[in-house]
Amino acid sequence: MPLTRTSFIHPDLLTSLPYAFNSLCTIQSATATQRADGSLNKTFADTNIKAIKCAVAVDSFQTQETRKEGYTPEKITHHVTMQGYYPNIEITNKAIVWRNDGGLDYEQSNELTTYNIISVEFDSKNTMTRLMVELEQE
Repeated sequence: MPLTRTSFIHPDLLTSLPYAFNSLCTIQSATATQRADGSLNKTFADTNIKAIKCAVAVDSFQTQETRKEGYTPEKITHHVTMQGYYPNIEITNKAIVWRNDGGLDYEQSNELTTYNIISVEFDSKNTMTRLMVELEQE
């Protein structure tokens, strides 16, 4: 497929980079239900954005460390760059990321990471979605 005057990236470029996008990402959205005592119970379920090829990188400029006596938690933020334009991702969603070892289901992966989404960005041509995320605290 040739480049056109309006295209910035060759359409086959993203599919020809299997090692650059070596992970998969599924987006989950929250549903809140009220318990009998009045408190909210938040559960997450998969959206229609499933098993999207992505790349994950630690954002060294955003890494924060809080020191307390005998305790040093880190709040490490990452970027997840997804192949494709997904304007309906919200900061209330979560990103489930796992290594792309041929399986499209994260429940069968042993290298699963859950991230809270901090912000969502898009490239100028709406061909990729970039998430700023933080590790979900257990």
